[in-house]
Amino acid sequence: MRIRQGGSRAGCAAGRITQPSLFAGGALDASTTWLMNAIKAYPVTLPGLVGSHILDGCGHWIQQERPERINELLIDWLAGLS
Repeated sequence: MRIRQGGSRAGCAAGRITQPSLFAGGALDASTTWLMNAIKAYPVTLPGLVGSHILDGCGHWIQQERPERINELLIDWLAGLS
């Protein structure tokens, strides 16, 4: 998510988020479907993207619907940051 303050992109270098990042979304989440083109562009717009995961059969509340899988993804991602 990009936050704009005073018309500029806060925390972004040239409109790109370069910090290590992880994306997880549910395949049944309307936001994921509406934003699929943006998600497909993440390798360009999020050069620090470590992983992008769309969880089948999962809706908007992925941490509630797939807590074990989300914990796995987060633990692996965090371990890779060190």
